[in-house]
Amino acid sequence: MSGVRQSFVTGKNTVDVARELLGCILVFTDFLSGKVRCSGRIVETEAYLADDPASHSFNGPTKRNEAMFLEAGFIYVYRIYGVHNCVNIVTGSAGSGEAVLLRALEPLSGMEYMWQNRFNIPCPENPPKEKVRRLASGPGNLCRAMGITVEGCNKTFLGGDGGADGTPHRTPESLQGGTPDSIGTEDCAGTPTHPPDRSLTPHSNPSGSFSISATPQNPGPLSLYKPEEGGSFNIVCGTRIGLAPGKGDKENLRFGIKNSPFLSRSFPNV
Repeated sequence: MSGVRQSFVTGKNTVDVARELLGCILVFTDFLSGKVRCSGRIVETEAYLADDPASHSFNGPTKRNEAMFLEAGFIYVYRIYGVHNCVNIVTGSAGSGEAVLLRALEPLSGMEYMWQNRFNIPCPENPPKEKVRRLASGPGNLCRAMGITVEGCNKTFLGGDGGADGTPHRTPESLQGGTPDSIGTEDCAGTPTHPPDRSLTPHSNPSGSFSISATPQNPGPLSLYKPEEGGSFNIVCGTRIGLAPGKGDKENLRFGIKNSPFLSRSFPNV
């Protein structure tokens, strides 16, 4: 497997990252023991851009969203409705305020761990297929199943076997299943072009300085891997979920693996 974090650091635009994350494997590792707890294949993402009225970064840095203004590869986790955590991978250059929201995963390993987290009961020997499908479907469910929280993951750096210096950071003990490596693209007319990067200059940092709990040299509990072999899949796109009218609700910035049963919501006309 090859790490994909380097591609974020070297400046790929956010829309491309949102597409390329599909099929990659997200791994959650216990930060103290170093034990891999669970992993899943990313099947759905949403891109949030600079000068995007739907983005948390639209009005500049705050204490809540400051992770979005760090360099690419940092993790931004926020809580909605006081209950559900949502995880994003920061993209673009430092200060641009761009990120990709992870909306859904196909569970690969650590089923017992994920099941207990998600449903608060032990995983049965033969879990119902519909519950497996919904285990990490939707950003809140994804975080709950994997154990991703604001306290444990926000402002940590993404690990993987290919960091900014090219040195492996950690390799999971085992990752089940392959990932498609031949990607086709469905008709995604209407996907906006990537706007220019926005620097921090127009906005003051309200907290004085960013409080970083992990660094590129000392990554946090989340790692990302791109298997080198697998099948193939097509990418589909559509509008993002849950946005207010006139707040970016018309842009085709949600991406998914076509016909994946693990999507949080189907794509129109697919």
